[in-house]
Amino acid sequence: MAFGDFDVQFQDMDILNFLIDEENEDVLLQTIDLDLGFLNSVNEDKKLVSTVTEAGMDNSAQIETDPPKKRFKPTISKDMDELFEARQAPNTKRNTLWGLKIFQEWNLETYGNEIDLASVDPLTLANSLGRFYCEARPQPKKSKENESQNEEPLYHKNSLINIRAAINRHLADLKREIDIVHDKEFKTPNGILDGLFKERTRLGLSKPTQHKAIIDETDLLKIYTYLQGAKSSSTILRHAVWYFLAIHFVSRGMEFHHQLQVNSFKFHHDDTGKYVTLEHETLQKNRQGGISSNDGNNTDIRMYATGDKNCCPVELLQLLINKTDKNATSLFNQYFRDVLMDADKWFSAKPLAKRTFANFLKEICIAAGVKKNYTPHCLRATSITYLNDSGFEARHIMFMSNHKNESSLRSYNRSVSSNQKKSLSSTLSSMASASRPDENKALMPILGSSNVETPYQVPREVDLTSNVVNIANQTQKISPNTGFFNNSSFSNCTFNFSK
Repeated sequence: MAFGDFDVQFQDMDILNFLIDEENEDVLLQTIDLDLGFLNSVNEDKKLVSTVTEAGMDNSAQIETDPPKKRFKPTISKDMDELFEARQAPNTKRNTLWGLKIFQEWNLETYGNEIDLASVDPLTLANSLGRFYCEARPQPKKSKENESQNEEPLYHKNSLINIRAAINRHLADLKREIDIVHDKEFKTPNGILDGLFKERTRLGLSKPTQHKAIIDETDLLKIYTYLQGAKSSSTILRHAVWYFLAIHFVSRGMEFHHQLQVNSFKFHHDDTGKYVTLEHETLQKNRQGGISSNDGNNTDIRMYATGDKNCCPVELLQLLINKTDKNATSLFNQYFRDVLMDADKWFSAKPLAKRTFANFLKEICIAAGVKKNYTPHCLRATSITYLNDSGFEARHIMFMSNHKNESSLRSYNRSVSSNQKKSLSSTLSSMASASRPDENKALMPILGSSNVETPYQVPREVDLTSNVVNIANQTQKISPNTGFFNNSSFSNCTFNFSK
């Protein structure tokens, strides 16, 4: 085939059709500079094509060479903004939006427009906050009870403090160097808020804080009796495992259980028996895994077997895992309806929704015949209170509950059981009647197990600063942090005990 001044053979046509093509001619001439005057034969054409191909292979070899790996991973501002947002839990973000909404609704009603927190100066914001604290009111509830009493609705003390914290968090989200809680520019509005609380207390308008209820011993017994049927019912088994994990890991019953996987627990044996521990850390309300959470976790907490043939927490946990579909990842899953008790699997691989756990204790109480309304958080409050009443030190309770400091335990430890409340009232009644019956003795925390013998008699003069007493010529050490002295401290004091 003749092509211009060249005589081209058939086998070279495909190559030259690629090199010289009407559609690719412009691109080709820009990339390959061919001097056709040097092409006198097909062989020379082949050599040129071969040269071009080899040069291309050399270039590709250089391109395919891996660049040196960098030690540090590059990031962009968007990634950093997302990490900055991730520092807060979803519930905290919702609480921030709630408090901010109330403040902006007040601004809109008072000034006709919302305040721009991204640019407002501290003095203007301080003046607005002082007035807002005085005028803030909740939405009135439409009920016949409120209409008859004609009471003005007021925010609880904790609600106003919560709103202030929400505004402060929003300012931090905007990366403003403003702290409406501690900055001196906001000393006046904070003083107004403090005076408002005191004035409402003097007028009898301040309502007490409702702490989480402590589950009565009679109700605990009813619940435990109901859970005895866990091995013969998929519903009770799931309830029982949830219940015992909430108690032994001192959780709130929702976020903790939702994070548990089939392989979250490891089974151990020691000289005292069988127990389980967590294999990984879990996020909780007071432990979000941030900078301040690196001083402890709940992976060292142990849940020991009790030996109860019907209601051992470790055996029931193992049974739940064995009765769950092998493809499941979550520990708590939906159960198969109308499943036979001798079936290999009771639970599917479909996990429960997080909101489902909020109803577990209510379902347990209804099935057990408990009439009081308890919430999952009541289990946590009950566990902490029982540990405190049993004489455990605050640092031991903090290990179980993951509290950061002892002051966080006060809201739990200020509560007492119904039996203790009755004993306190009976003791004061006996004082009013100038009598002291034997049955009105204080209910002391039990030291150690319930089978301990009656403590020895404390001598009349004890120096608690030394922690050592001399009884029958025998030196024994006592702890001022147990029994009557629980959560108390003494210095340079001498106590005289008499019969």
